[in-house]
Amino acid sequence: MLANTAELTALEFADETGARHLVALNRKGGAVNLPGVLSTDAYVAYARKEGEKVTAAALLNGKALTAWGTDAAKLAPKAEAVTAP
Repeated sequence: MLANTAELTALEFADETGARHLVALNRKGGAVNLPGVLSTDAYVAYARKEGEKVTAAALLNGKALTAWGTDAAKLAPKAEAVTAP
């Protein structure tokens, strides 16, 4: 567990392949920073690192994500709004 406060819960873990995963829940939104690991303005942020390369990311209600020193926001898919008929 990297952080567990009223505002931010963040954790980092490895899977069976050795890939590292970073997940953050930023309850109030706004900028949060865990130096060297995570910086984001998203309510929910995710990043995956394989070896030394960040290979995937996702953001919910945010535009910035730096994970392990890499600008990971550019890897996040762009959300599309869908309105039900």
